[in-house]
Amino acid sequence: MIRNNIIRLIGFSLALAAFNLPYAHAYQVSIPDYEVSPGSIVHTPVIIDDTAGIASIEIQVNFDSSVLKLSKVTPGQLGINFDLEHELSNGVLNLSFIRSENMSGGGGQLAILEFTANSGATTDLYSDLAIASFKVGDDRALKNLALTNAVTVNSGSIRITNNHNFDNARNGLPDWWEAQYGLNPLNNDPKSDPDGDSINQIFELAFGGNPNKRDDLSIMPQYKQVEVDDSKYISLEFRRRIDETDGLIFRVYESYDLNAWTPIPIASVTVAEDIIDEEMKLITVRSSQSLEDRESERSIFLMLSVQ
Repeated sequence: MIRNNIIRLIGFSLALAAFNLPYAHAYQVSIPDYEVSPGSIVHTPVIIDDTAGIASIEIQVNFDSSVLKLSKVTPGQLGINFDLEHELSNGVLNLSFIRSENMSGGGGQLAILEFTANSGATTDLYSDLAIASFKVGDDRALKNLALTNAVTVNSGSIRITNNHNFDNARNGLPDWWEAQYGLNPLNNDPKSDPDGDSINQIFELAFGGNPNKRDDLSIMPQYKQVEVDDSKYISLEFRRRIDETDGLIFRVYESYDLNAWTPIPIASVTVAEDIIDEEMKLITVRSSQSLEDRESERSIFLMLSVQ
């Protein structure tokens, strides 16, 4: 009987501890994984999923200072709602976010950490971005949620690589291309159309367009007819980078009714490859059957998929 009373008391004290949290749910803070070339710069966000009931945040991030140099710390789009201070010592970064009133809610980037990778770093060398401590509080006191089960921490890393085609945001657009046109590699929608030319950024990348300048729609694939060995075929012309290092996958499909689509190996139906300029080439592919073969059913359709 006494033992049962003790159990009930312990349970009651835990319930009180949970009740006294600034906000009655779990918080999550995270740093993504990134790839970077030796000597180059990477902007790494520190992200929190929600800030409801929060007025103060402290985060400690540990990294290998022989691999990475911290160049700058700036507030993220959420962090601008706080006063941000930071201290750095031998690869230990302490971030402090303080405001006078509790946040009503909202998640996003608290801070952007600008790192420069060691120019002498070898390929596949990496540094963890370990979140060693995460504390959060309301406008009354700072409470360490790590002592409860109300916090989830997802640490990140930065890996040195000689693959210059990395895509840290995993949005289908390589970082080098986004940086070339002044786009934010951390927050960029590949389906957006900044210049309003009806060509989204994936197609701008694929077909050699400029996302900041209205391109003529002629850079998009063109449907024509082509004659091969005295037979006529439906053809499709499309632009592609000569070195094919954009990370995109091109596929051609064929249909006779616009419902069922069959993939065609591009190499087997390529009619011509012509150099346009130092970056782009023009590829012409044809249908697998000639118009003469389909004389009784002349409908042949081709479709290009870019992913």
